[in-house]
Amino acid sequence: MSNNANTSYEDYVNNEISTYMTNKNVLAFSDKMNPASPINYATLHSKGEEGANGRKIYSTIGILALDFSNGKGSNTVRAEANVSPAEARYIFARVQSGMGHLDDTIFQSSKIFGQPDQHGYATMRNLKISRQRADSDGNVKKYPWIVAIDNGRAIKQMGQNGSSYAKSGTYQSLKKVIVNLSDQDMFCLLAEVAAFIQVWEVTFTPKVVREGRALLEQKMAEAAAEAERNPKPMPQQSHQMPQQNYQAPHQNQHAPSVPPTQGGQVMTLEAAREVLIDFGTKNGMTMGQIEAEWVDGVKWYLTANKASPQHRQAAQVIMNYHSSRQQAG
Repeated sequence: MSNNANTSYEDYVNNEISTYMTNKNVLAFSDKMNPASPINYATLHSKGEEGANGRKIYSTIGILALDFSNGKGSNTVRAEANVSPAEARYIFARVQSGMGHLDDTIFQSSKIFGQPDQHGYATMRNLKISRQRADSDGNVKKYPWIVAIDNGRAIKQMGQNGSSYAKSGTYQSLKKVIVNLSDQDMFCLLAEVAAFIQVWEVTFTPKVVREGRALLEQKMAEAAAEAERNPKPMPQQSHQMPQQNYQAPHQNQHAPSVPPTQGGQVMTLEAAREVLIDFGTKNGMTMGQIEAEWVDGVKWYLTANKASPQHRQAAQVIMNYHSSRQQAG
């Protein structure tokens, strides 16, 4: 939103998605979204990736609230907050489900960020969205929705996991704006936000997904080639592998020979298919089950950080088998 009366249309690009305006208040939602980089393509939206200037990049929907109760210009109270695209969709879903009857807080967040000043205080933004069906006398409200944005500061502290939080009892409110809306106003604002997020994702993220998938396949191919050049030996197991009911196809086929393990044993194709995955999204599945589901999925275990030498050896045996079949065919 431009506050300069002399600014012409050609001088700026308006990124506002939807706006609610009265003679006392303004509530506006704006586009602050950024796509993820190809290395994080599956997230679609940037979630703290480092930009060219070293600052972290986030994909958000901006919320601006203005209060003209004491006049405009320097007397205007301005408060801001940001929500993620997923949070914006959640708010819209709650607005849809609460039309006409909800009497509750549907969304609340507190975020502290930036470098603390010499006294340890950093910027903090609080957002609360709620609906109060009736007033204290029981009269049904015409404007039941309440959007409250409170901007201030608090002493910033760091948690053990790297997260930041405000020290209890240190928050100081500097600017607070409360906007009341009807069911129709609230629905229309959020409906436009949800629609814009969908259009934005269709516009910007296909390229990210294509580049990310291509990069993933390239890395998997490089890892498979490296593993074939330098296969890692499998340590001798002191316990018997658990038996699986799954029977992978072509059990009567034999995989190409692979280097023996440190114990002098060679892993057969059958044994490779029965190696159990004990971590990640495929926890509890065997290599053979993953192979039957998607052959290329086995490649991932050649370089996965949590993969054991046994997992890598089994993945190599299975990939060697399919490579030999393609060459023979």
